[in-house]
Amino acid sequence: MKKFVIVLALIAGVVVVGSSVGFAQTEAINKFAQSMQNGDTKNLLDNLGNSVEMNIEGNRQTVNKAQSESLIKAFISKHRLTKFEFVHKGSSGTAGYAIGKYTAEDGNYRVVVKLSGQLIEKIDFTKE
Repeated sequence: MKKFVIVLALIAGVVVVGSSVGFAQTEAINKFAQSMQNGDTKNLLDNLGNSVEMNIEGNRQTVNKAQSESLIKAFISKHRLTKFEFVHKGSSGTAGYAIGKYTAEDGNYRVVVKLSGQLIEKIDFTKE
């Protein structure tokens, strides 16, 4: 019985930790979507990793937080948003991702955001 209680406590701990990681990822993804919709790139900084792998229309580079915020701001200015939404979200362990659709006046873009924990480590904008 004592072993059963210990095993049950361990399982409950794993579920709670997993839930809080998933919640933090969902919060980061929602904040990203809200920032895109509002054009408020400063709001992204809290959830960006120190180093972010960016791919904007085939231009791949690894940049710091400030540079990634600047690149996203330039993308938003160049491709005026009409609608943004995430169409799929998922996670595996502490890694998470979301795939979205950025509808602009000049076309549609697929947006992929990858997270490690609650920090965004990769953002990909690809014209459809």
